[in-house]
Amino acid sequence: MPDNMGTDHMLTTAKTVLLLAMALFSTGAFQENATASSASPEYTRDSQLKYPEHYRDWVYLTSGFDMSYNPAMQMGDHHMFDNVFVNPEAYKAFVKTGTWPDKTILVLEVRGAEGKGSINQKGNYQGATMGLEVHVKDETRFPGKWAFFGLAPSAGSPLHE
Repeated sequence: MPDNMGTDHMLTTAKTVLLLAMALFSTGAFQENATASSASPEYTRDSQLKYPEHYRDWVYLTSGFDMSYNPAMQMGDHHMFDNVFVNPEAYKAFVKTGTWPDKTILVLEVRGAEGKGSINQKGNYQGATMGLEVHVKDETRFPGKWAFFGLAPSAGSPLHE
């Protein structure tokens, strides 16, 4: 009899551990889906893009230094870094299909370049965020499917569209 009680206790413990593991995995999957759905573009009543909260937790794509699409852009002594992030579900779809899906949000974070600080003797490092340029694919909202928004580095006040 004592061996049977030990086996029953082990089976009960194993079942409890298995049940807890299933509950934890279910909770994790639910939280992942909740995070993914919150990365869809959100707009104000006057059709301005809301500031994309937690974009720095999204997929990091690349960084650049003193890049511009404007040939007349003169930086002078002022240098800038930019970092590009994309919402995770759009990145996953792009990897599978090679096409950015509807509701893609690409965030270009523009940061000032700093040259003097701490022990730095040469080169530049990223400073404060100067602004965000956000490219949104929203096929039902925009006739050309894509729209561009410039946002201040906080609170989502639009600079231009």
